Amino acid sequence: MALTDPQSVTVGGSAVPLARTVTNPTNALYSSSDGLTTLQVSHQRGTNVTSSLIKLEVKKLSDPANVKSPLIPLSAHTVVKAPLAGFTTADKVALVKSLQAALTASTDALLTKFVNLES
Repeated sequence: MALTDPQSVTVGGSAVPLARTVTNPTNALYSSSDGLTTLQVSHQRGTNVTSSLIKLEVKKLSDPANVKSPLIPLSAHTVVKAPLAGFTTADKVALVKSLQAALTASTDALLTKFVNLES
């Protein structure tokens, strides 16, 4: 089953529409019209475990004053690995929501410490 097309993400306070640019049975790529923002969704099924990935990537010029400077990427992703049996969809959703809540509680305190390499 495919996600809706287009997808939309908010980056830096601005909504970015992402059209499906690649699709096959186990993955899809959604891209902005300028190609600077992408959303990748993929799934792998092993013998005993499934792995689902969602990855958001943005690119910008390494030197904004020089339009010929190379693009540099920044990405964040979430991976859910689960055994084929034993956890429901609700269990998986609850786990991801718990992680999201921890990262964004107290005005993003844990997330800020994480991206600043604290452990």
